[in-house]
Amino acid sequence: MAEPHIQHPIPDTPPRSLAVPPLQTAEPDDWAHDNDDPFFYGWRERWKRRTDGTWVYERTPLTYEDVVHPQIADFMIHGDYHSQVTAYLISVLRVRMQHTGKAYVSDDMLIRWNMRGMRGHSPDVAVFMGAPYDVDRMSFDTRKEGMRPVLIIEVTSRSTRIADLSDKFEHYHRLAIPCYIIVDSYRRQATSERTTRLLGYEHTPEGYVEMEPHALGRLWLEAVQLWIGLDDIWVTLYEPDGTPIPDMYEIVEAHNEARARLAAETQARLAAEAWARLEAEARARDSLREHQLIIVWVDL
Repeated sequence: MAEPHIQHPIPDTPPRSLAVPPLQTAEPDDWAHDNDDPFFYGWRERWKRRTDGTWVYERTPLTYEDVVHPQIADFMIHGDYHSQVTAYLISVLRVRMQHTGKAYVSDDMLIRWNMRGMRGHSPDVAVFMGAPYDVDRMSFDTRKEGMRPVLIIEVTSRSTRIADLSDKFEHYHRLAIPCYIIVDSYRRQATSERTTRLLGYEHTPEGYVEMEPHALGRLWLEAVQLWIGLDDIWVTLYEPDGTPIPDMYEIVEAHNEARARLAAETQARLAAEAWARLEAEARARDSLREHQLIIVWVDL
């Protein structure tokens, strides 16, 4: 059932103070870098030619700099939480924005900024208003496309949390990204309990400012006309009136329940129809038997 209508936030009249990089306010997690694991951040695979002319498929570990500025086909280490949240965000935003032709929604796609001194990034989710859908697009060239994303969402993971909370915060402001959302999910150092905080930033020339949350803790995403909030540790997108948008698991579960109800109703209907046929056949036999008895009595 839809919640009572939620009024959109009214822009603040007093100036808001600039936000500090979120890494400065981050609670330490228990995902300390394992210095013994060379593939902590992930790896890059490519063919390499040997001096004897033969080729070998080589896997090299990624560095922190590769996390901030990856290349196409880099494999980064993420967990199941990261995969589920990004899949939900991408699926909802593509249905709402991309399939209606309003925007292009990228999924971990390399963005080439064509800005001096700024190498590419691959945000978890990026929304490009008015950009056409291209099934063969391998990267997004902002100069060729003539636009930059209006919304970027990063979901932290073990290998990307520091980059999402520090370097990318600075870089996205320099790139004038209007809205930067961070889903900062981590395990507390003391208890190893997973927790999530939702951070939102709006661009100003001087720096990012924190977005004002609704009373329910949700943030209004102006570009896509949706709310984003947390349900325990999980991310949920909401309609403007506050109605939650289900994820694929909930949709499939509802679909399966509907199919089960339909199957049960169909089985009950077929059973009732079969019973009705049996009763009709019995009445027909009784009627025929009575008719035959009448004929025999008349003949006598």
